Amino acid sequence: MRRPPLLPVVCWLLFLGASCSPATDVGPPGDGLPDFQTDSVSYTFVATSVGYTGTIGVTYTNKTNETANFVNCLGGTDVQLQKLTNGEWKTVWSPVLLTCLSPPIVVAPGQEYRSRISVFAGYPGSNFLPTFVTTDISGSYRAVWTQVVTGYQDKLSFGTPLPAEHRVSNQFTIVAPARSGS
Repeated sequence: MRRPPLLPVVCWLLFLGASCSPATDVGPPGDGLPDFQTDSVSYTFVATSVGYTGTIGVTYTNKTNETANFVNCLGGTDVQLQKLTNGEWKTVWSPVLLTCLSPPIVVAPGQEYRSRISVFAGYPGSNFLPTFVTTDISGSYRAVWTQVVTGYQDKLSFGTPLPAEHRVSNQFTIVAPARSGS
């Protein structure tokens, strides 16, 4: 699915990441760990004059028997951050993505793909996009990729989506300090 172009493509330039620790061992297939593993269990975002920034390192291990294809635009993938709120996972952030279709990022069975989620979120009520849909940023999160498919084709629906359990990361914590300048 293509998204309409959004004004602040400049937000891509604002992705100033917080430091991350080295990647942890994700283990062999069938180890009970999610296919997506973050490189830390906790991240502290930085409060700037216009919003929050942070970087989450992730490693995807293809634990399926089929080739996984990440639909993307110049490397940008459709990932959502979901926050655990009252016992339910709620989508609270997703990136602004360019509207193009690049060749898929291909990950064969048993192979790994390392990436980073560069998070920028304008303060609620500001003109900077994207934003968190909650004002209570700190809490327990997971990342979910919406466009990882098998049987890739370069037209909608791009292929068969991987089952949800293969597109969701481990749980991690985000800590967001008070707004800068407030």
